Amino acid sequence: MLKWMGKEAHAWISEMFNHVLQHGMPDYWSTNWIKCLCKGGDVNNLYNYRTIMVNLLMAKLFGCMMESNVSAWAKKNGERTYGQVAFR
Repeated sequence: MLKWMGKEAHAWISEMFNHVLQHGMPDYWSTNWIKCLCKGGDVNNLYNYRTIMVNLLMAKLFGCMMESNVSAWAKKNGERTYGQVAFR
């Protein structure tokens, strides 16, 4: 989705993320909504449901971009340990 957005949208997102870095993340970005999905079977049986967490796209995007930048920095500066293989 992001690669098809225009330059104005990229500039707006960049400006917003820079604002977040300077002033902190808005409280509502850390709010998640719980949705229950029926896996099948009897809809009256609670064991037939699983939950998913739904959060804001901007919070997810910000987190992914921060993780990417921190990982690149750690790799470049030799700060990542060889035993650190999970969540790469």
